[in-house]
Amino acid sequence: MKKILLSLCALLLLVGCTDAHAKLKDANTALITVGDTTITKGDIYSSMIQQGSGYVALSTATQAILEKEVPITDEITAEATKSLETYKATYGDSLEAALQSYGYKDVDDFYNNSLVLSAQLTELTKKYVNENFDALVTKYEPRQATVLTFGTEEDAKNAKAELESGVDAMTVASNFNSSSAGSPRIITTDTDLDVSVKSFIQNATAPGISDVLIGTDVENFYIVNVNEIDPNNIKEDVITVFANMASTATDSDKFYFQKYGFKIYDRELYDNIKTNYPDYLFN
Repeated sequence: MKKILLSLCALLLLVGCTDAHAKLKDANTALITVGDTTITKGDIYSSMIQQGSGYVALSTATQAILEKEVPITDEITAEATKSLETYKATYGDSLEAALQSYGYKDVDDFYNNSLVLSAQLTELTKKYVNENFDALVTKYEPRQATVLTFGTEEDAKNAKAELESGVDAMTVASNFNSSSAGSPRIITTDTDLDVSVKSFIQNATAPGISDVLIGTDVENFYIVNVNEIDPNNIKEDVITVFANMASTATDSDKFYFQKYGFKIYDRELYDNIKTNYPDYLFN
């Protein structure tokens, strides 16, 4: 589950509290009959409490928050459709069988209850990032840079000379056997890079090309071209990177939990969430 969001009102319509167990206001309402056997709302609730209750509750409640914050739009369905086309290209005629093995009824079920939801979750994180952009920039210090990796110092030196003469980084990477593609990327304080490379990028006060940087393993040599140090000039790219960072997704979850005043009324449910999803509790 990429993100889990909770709302007090969405959590199974629990009301009241006796002996630290929540009670349904209509627990005796029949939901299912099989022959002469009747299954009630109370039966379903008891079963949920005993089996993975935290995940079930959080997953169900997620959709209530999404409906409030990021209702389904043409853009969201377009993103979900794009993802579905990727799955179709990957699995071909075996897609439906593969989905059924994971518990989906069919492709439509997967599309509506996984891909659309995922697109909404991404959009929600982007919304959080937009609203907290300056604070996130301060925390993660995003820069745009091109990192070229070489196996010899000579190749790195020649690559630097070509870059300084105006040759584009992708061509330089190809000319000197770089293991990097030569594409610019957003680098943050969370990005996993060699210490020397990361230090040069984070300490840059203006765009520019580094000298040859020797890796800590003394086997790789780097040339770094810092393309942009002002996050506002590459805002859309930065937002996309932030939205895909696990730490930002967690911060976003916490924000919406607190916004909607999350509380738990049932002791067993509370203990389950505390054990398995402690970040979602605030009381």
